[in-house]
This record gives sequence, structure tokens and C-alpha cells, in this order.
Amino acid sequence: LAPRPADVERNKKLVEAVLDQIGTPPIKVTHETPLRYDALPPFSAQTLKKYQDDSPNPNSPLRQAVINARAALWAIYPGQAPASLSVEAAMARRKYPVTLDVLKEGYRAPAGDKAEKQFKDRVEEDERKVAMLLRALQDALDELRDPKVVEARQSESKRWQANYDFMLARVQLEYAYLLEYQSALGSIRKEFPPRDPDLHGGWKLASRARLQGDHMGRKIANEAHKLLDKIIKNNSGTPWEVLAKREKLTNLGLEWQPAK
Repeated sequence: LAPRPADVERNKKLVEAVLDQIGTPPIKVTHETPLRYDALPPFSAQTLKKYQDDSPNPNSPLRQAVINARAALWAIYPGQAPASLSVEAAMARRKYPVTLDVLKEGYRAPAGDKAEKQFKDRVEEDERKVAMLLRALQDALDELRDPKVVEARQSESKRWQANYDFMLARVQLEYAYLLEYQSALGSIRKEFPPRDPDLHGGWKLASRARLQGDHMGRKIANEAHKLLDKIIKNNSGTPWEVLAKREKLTNLGLEWQPAK
């Protein structure tokens, strides 16, 4: 077999390096596998040339913030973190020892007044677990938005500017989704959603496109989608465009529906 053209090899190396710098788990716990080079479309060597610069910069607060945010996302995901991030993810998991598999898909309806109090206490306990997940993301957002990090973006390479923008949007999406979930728990604790007791023994949380809970969640989701649109526009024909479009497909909204 003839060797592949040099441009193809260079592109492969760059794209795999980018995925290793900003590859994240899904927003929700799924059986999806992280995006791999083989699943991506071909990219123009001329376009990617602008993103080649990856000179080491160990003192960059922006790069450290991106690494820490990515570690936080992998720490709260129940799957295995990439080998290159295993140390940082393990440290983050020790700090935030709760993962997304604490999120329940639904609840059985309580039977009787005493059971109702136990039900609401259980939901309140679940809310506390979600609050711990939110804390991990809030810390990541605070670091990404730190004035010295935002200022450092101006002097970073085009590649790391795109890395930063994507990671900020990705953490915002996760945060918005968890705020939506937290709002759903708060609403069922306050008032039970409608159901026919003869047909339905409880409720399930169904996915929907629009968020309807916490105002802050809707605001952050809107900010994230605007940033994803900016990434798509400013990084056309690159892995960042593909990653941004992929994240936009995730429904962040939730609603209670009666369930058997």
C-alpha cells in the first residue's frame, strides 16, 4: 500500500490531539462512546494549518482552566476518563464524590400521608446530591471566567482560543441541564404532577428541547448555544465546528409525565 499523503497524516495527528485536549463525555449518561477521529469528516489541510500552533505553555492560566474543567466533567461522569486525563479526573472525583448516575429517571407515587413525607424527604436528599454536582461545575465555570483567564485568551493561539470557547460552552450546557433537573425535583416536591392512579403508578422525567425550570438554567443554556453558534461560524471546516454542532443536538429540557 502506498503511504498516505503527508497532509492526511498531519491532519490526523492534529485532530487526534484536539480530541485529546477537549474530548468530553456526553451531557447525560448514555452508551455513546466519545467522538473518535474515524467518525469525523475529512478536513482541509489549508483550514487546519491555522490551528497547528500548540507550543507548550505550562504557565497559561487558560490552558489549566480548560484542563480542570474537562477533568470536572469526566469526574462527575460514571465512565472511565481518558488515560491522559486520569490523574486530574481522579483528583476532581475525590473533591466531588458524586456522579451523574445519581440522577433518577422517575419516581413511584407515594401511597398515603406518611409515605408522602418520606417521598418528599427522599427527593430532597436527591436534590442535595445534584447540588454537589452543580458545585463541581460552578467551580469549573468560576475558573474559566476568571478575569486573568479571559484576558489570557487574547494572547493564546487560535487553537487554544477555540479549545477554551468549546470547553466553556460544554460546562455551561451541563450546568444548565442539572439546573433543569434540580428544578424538576423541586416542582415534584412542591406539587405532584397529574396522573391517573388507575393507569399510572408514578412519573418519569421525559426529555424535551426547551428548558422550563430554573430561570438561571435557561439563561446559561442560551449563553452556551450562542457560544456554540460563534464556534461554528468562526471555526468552519474544523473539528470544533463538528463538536459544537454535536453538542447542540442534546435536549436540555425536562418534563414530568405519568408512567406505569
